[in-house]
Amino acid sequence: GIPNATDSDSHTVFVNCECESPGTGTPGYWKNHPEAWPVNSIMIGGVTYGRDDAIAIMLTAGKGDKTYTMFSALVAAKLNVLIGNNSSCIDSTITSADSWMAMYGPVGSNVTGDSYAWSLGEPLYWKLDKYNNGGLCAPHRE
Repeated sequence: GIPNATDSDSHTVFVNCECESPGTGTPGYWKNHPEAWPVNSIMIGGVTYGRDDAIAIMLTAGKGDKTYTMFSALVAAKLNVLIGNNSSCIDSTITSADSWMAMYGPVGSNVTGDSYAWSLGEPLYWKLDKYNNGGLCAPHRE
C-alpha cells in the first residue's frame, strides 16, 4: 500500500515506497536535496515559504538567532512526515514548535540562546533533532 500524508494546506501527497519507512533526513539532507522535497512550499509558524526560499533560510548561518535553528529542524521534521515516516512520536512536538515559531518568529527575529523564548523552544528543538536523526519512532534514511 501507499501511505498518504497530508500537509498543513490539506493537500494529499502520495508517497510511493516499497519499504516500511523511507527513513528520516536531517536539515543538512533536505537543504542539499531540493529534488527530494515532496512539496513546493511549506508552512512554518503560520508563514508559507516556497521550497527555494526555505532552503535559502536553512543555508543561512543564523549567527546565534535561534529562530533559524528551530526553522531548519521543523522544516526537516515536516518533510520527514510528508514522505511517509511514522510521526506518532513527533506530531505534538511539531505542533508545539509551529506554535513557538508563530509566537517568537518569523525567522530572523533574533531570539537568543539565553532568552526566555529559547528556554521554551530548546526542548522542542532537541526532540525534533532526535527525530530527524532517526532516534525516535522512525529510522534514519540509509
